[in-house]
Amino acid sequence: MKNVRLTCLWISLTAVSMFFYSPPVLSQEPVKGDVTSNEQSSPGGITRALIIGISRYQFIPKLDYADKDAEYFADYLVHNHLWSINKSNIVLLTNENAKRGNVISELQRLFLLSQPGDRLIFYFSGHGDNENMTLFNKCYLLTQDTYTNNYMAGALPVNDLKDLFVTLTNRNVQVVVITDACRSGNLSGGVKGMEYTGVALTTMWHNEIKILSSQPKQKSLEGPQWGNGRGVFSYYLVEGLSGAADADRDSLITLAELRQYFGQTVVKETGKKQQPFIQGPDEYSTVIASIKSIPEKNNTKPAGNSFISPRRFQLPKDSCSLYYQQMATAIREKKFDRNESGSAADNYKRLRSCTNDKDMLLSANSQLLSALMNTAQEIVNNSFIGKNFVKEKDYPYAIDLYNQVLDMNDLKLPYEEQLTNLKRYLTVMGATLWNWKSDVNELSLILDSALKQEPEAAYLLSAKGALELRKMNYTNAIQILEKATQMGPGWLIPKYYLGIAYGYKKDYRKALSYYQEVMQKDSLYRTFDCARCIMEKMSEYEKRLNQIRYDKYKDDVEGRAALDSARNYLNDNIDSAHFYFTLAQRFDKKNHPYQDSVYFFYTQAVLLDPSEAEYMYGLIRYLRKKSYGESEIREWLRKTDEYADDDKLWFREDLIYSYLYAKETENAFKEAAKMFEEGLYGCTKMKKWANKFGKLPAYQAFIKENCQD
Repeated sequence: MKNVRLTCLWISLTAVSMFFYSPPVLSQEPVKGDVTSNEQSSPGGITRALIIGISRYQFIPKLDYADKDAEYFADYLVHNHLWSINKSNIVLLTNENAKRGNVISELQRLFLLSQPGDRLIFYFSGHGDNENMTLFNKCYLLTQDTYTNNYMAGALPVNDLKDLFVTLTNRNVQVVVITDACRSGNLSGGVKGMEYTGVALTTMWHNEIKILSSQPKQKSLEGPQWGNGRGVFSYYLVEGLSGAADADRDSLITLAELRQYFGQTVVKETGKKQQPFIQGPDEYSTVIASIKSIPEKNNTKPAGNSFISPRRFQLPKDSCSLYYQQMATAIREKKFDRNESGSAADNYKRLRSCTNDKDMLLSANSQLLSALMNTAQEIVNNSFIGKNFVKEKDYPYAIDLYNQVLDMNDLKLPYEEQLTNLKRYLTVMGATLWNWKSDVNELSLILDSALKQEPEAAYLLSAKGALELRKMNYTNAIQILEKATQMGPGWLIPKYYLGIAYGYKKDYRKALSYYQEVMQKDSLYRTFDCARCIMEKMSEYEKRLNQIRYDKYKDDVEGRAALDSARNYLNDNIDSAHFYFTLAQRFDKKNHPYQDSVYFFYTQAVLLDPSEAEYMYGLIRYLRKKSYGESEIREWLRKTDEYADDDKLWFREDLIYSYLYAKETENAFKEAAKMFEEGLYGCTKMKKWANKFGKLPAYQAFIKENCQD
């Protein structure tokens, strides 16, 4: 069965001809020269390529052939000598090798190596998305380890690519950008996210030529019927450049010929569901491929990453190469404690002080920074997921990894602000979740600094909400967490925190709604180790809500009227003490089906508003009627210090009698003496207690000392 994907394949060139051959225009008619040798058709300078293809994503729906498409395009570049690409200058990153750290480090390495007159080819085949529809300009290419609902914390922004490529073209570096990135409407941003990303990629940056797989809102297909498993557009791109698009058989292919070829072939192959989009200056004269420079076609499957040089340069046989090799070994063994001798950072520092070889140092720095960022990103992602709770020691470990990246950023990665914000996030979450002895106000300042730079970042807003929960500012927490859910609509962690916050506020309906959403989207309990505690909370809240339901009494006109009156008085505030008290009075009748819930209703009313004596009167009367134990009655009677003197006198005397019922005469006298000290009793009242306390030596001494005429 065909998989559907929207593919925005785009070849972007500067107006000076990029890596394509553009012969001089002698008239208004299309003119194409005859290319007779590689030297004639190849522009000067060095051509480098970064080719990325991701089918097996870690957190995002998989694709079938994106990695294969990238491998075939890399193989095409290797065998097409028109562009004079040395195999060692091609970097192919597929699937697990295409994590964000690898992508941004290699891209920056090639950026630094590129000189005026050079060419840079960037090919991306995978997912692209816009997570939040309110942020039109926040579109991303998704790397292999991008978390599905936190693009700002782990994807590749299209705007960053734009800045880098425009900088290169302004430096007279010829740039080719090919993106096959808008493949699915089944991601966080949905169909709109797919469309927004397509628009962001098609926007003119710097007089480029663009070749896209489809028009806006169209989907691109992939399936086994094309090349034994390819994306339809990627397959016919290579077929067209290899000669199928050479309409006039002069061994040269222009942009216009490629347009005509796609317009006929792809539209026919997809039953008019997909129409490629091609745009650029000098379409009839810009030659983009030379058939004479392409050797006999190889129908075997490309070798993938194996044909790419792992170092991308010749390692010299000197003492410096030892540090390079030892650093690579330390990276494989994950020796990232920089204070430890033989760590990856330690060997890199030794290499840096040993050689001035730019290629070697940039390659080493790219490998080191990639490994550090990938390891830290794994910890960050686990904190987003909740499946494997991050251990306490992992938070400072990840923070140190980011510190190492910032300290040894010889690549000059333009992501220092975001890396710093990830450090801030880890600092606050570690302190919040593990109750580190930290100043909560200082933690708030740390997050506020991060949010000034990334005010829409869901991961920072969620951390802020969690911190407000720790500070018991539940209303603030709810406001912040609800914004986090808007910025990351599919992310479950802030919804989990919202369940906690509403639970603390005793708004069990809302707490349940968030918990239920979490569990519905994670029905197999793969997201949270705390699935059991969520289920326990849901059970508790459902029980409490069941205790205040009254919809079975539709025929009880008087009862419904009383309860409806209470609800109207409350404006549907389910937590109001008055509402619980009304329920208790209504259900406190013999043989009433909800009679067992009356105790819960009375106690909730007292706890929610301990200053209202009427609620306590109702509770004590109920406890006496139902013959609750005196010890429990006394626990409630001791909570009456806030009441006015008349009410307090009544409750205190009831407490005295409670002790007398239990034959605890000495405790009863102590309460009476306390009332005398507080002015609630005078000597007349104390003497009247002689029939109860007269035999107590303590009472006799009290009367002699305080009430002797």
